[in-house]
Amino acid sequence: MLALLFCTFALSLLSYLDSARPSTVNSLQAQIQALSRQASVQSAQSAGLASRLRRIEKNNGATVTKLAARVLRSVFTIETPEGLGAGWAAWTA
Repeated sequence: MLALLFCTFALSLLSYLDSARPSTVNSLQAQIQALSRQASVQSAQSAGLASRLRRIEKNNGATVTKLAARVLRSVFTIETPEGLGAGWAAWTA
């Protein structure tokens, strides 16, 4: 009797799962499509940020180069009995 009850329950469960499967598959496909759209948006935003970063690095690179050229003239080495050190001089234009 218990085996018959179990088989009936198992068949009912399988029947339910088979009927629920198409809606579950459709739901999962919709979620996959939404995630795919989000990934595309994120990828486009990332490309835009990378482009902006390259422009900033290019512009700042020129500024840093100019600053370094100016600062290097004011940096010098100091030798003392205790060892070597560095010094710098500042000026105003």
